[in-house]
Amino acid sequence: MTSHHDFIAAFEHYMKSGSSEALTPFLPDNSEQAGSFLAIYRNGFLKASISALESNFPSIKKLLVADHFFYLARTYVGKHPPTSASLVGYGMQKMSDNISATVSFLDYLQTEENIKEAAWLLDIGLLDQVWLQTLNAKKEESLTTIDVQQRIENGEDLSSLPMSLIDSSQVVCLSFDIFDIWKTLKFNASEQNIGFDVQTISAGKHYLLFWQQKDQVQVKALSLAEMNFVQTLNATLNLEQAEKAAVSIAARNTGSKSDGSLSEAKFELSFIFAELLNGALLKTIP
Repeated sequence: MTSHHDFIAAFEHYMKSGSSEALTPFLPDNSEQAGSFLAIYRNGFLKASISALESNFPSIKKLLVADHFFYLARTYVGKHPPTSASLVGYGMQKMSDNISATVSFLDYLQTEENIKEAAWLLDIGLLDQVWLQTLNAKKEESLTTIDVQQRIENGEDLSSLPMSLIDSSQVVCLSFDIFDIWKTLKFNASEQNIGFDVQTISAGKHYLLFWQQKDQVQVKALSLAEMNFVQTLNATLNLEQAEKAAVSIAARNTGSKSDGSLSEAKFELSFIFAELLNGALLKTIP
């Protein structure tokens, strides 16, 4: 005897796989008509899932031929269907608790041979993801210049004040110098007007800090020392420990590159603290 639970399980299997065999006991005699009716639901499920990937990774969609993106998205949905009723964040890597697939779309793309030849495309997708996550992050109170002035006037030692960056902030490590191209794709270029030379894309570590301020996504390029400062501050909640980590990194990486440029400038706590404070990036921890 079949139950309601059996029907739900069979229907879920059909939606994900397209196989209606387990649904046979629940279908009327005119199974052909019933199959056509069921297909409406599955087509809607597929369309919604693919549309979510298009919305979450618009720059990748612009760069790929439409049919190619549809094929990749359709295959991904078949292998890694949504596990949440909400498609918000579907296909995104787990950089927060909001995740709706065990394998991200970017992880899946790394298994595609023709994508492996354009590894920089994964950085484009990562920037798409982080921008959207930052935009949708919850708003929160931040430390202000007035707060700091009052604490100093009250004799407080800021170095002992537990603090971190606001929750909407994310540090992104890119493997290619791709940010300007992504910015053009995201905000300027149409799918028919994308002009850049792939040969000009150079490999190399680049660090970016994303955060939300006044309902807008903000981005700041970070040096290696600044990146370590931010990550250490979030981990320890201590300015002195974060400064030590950054100074140590800056000292080891100061010198001249082959092109004669300075590889890492001297780290100045007052400078980065002022930048973070003015950007509404800091919060105190009770």
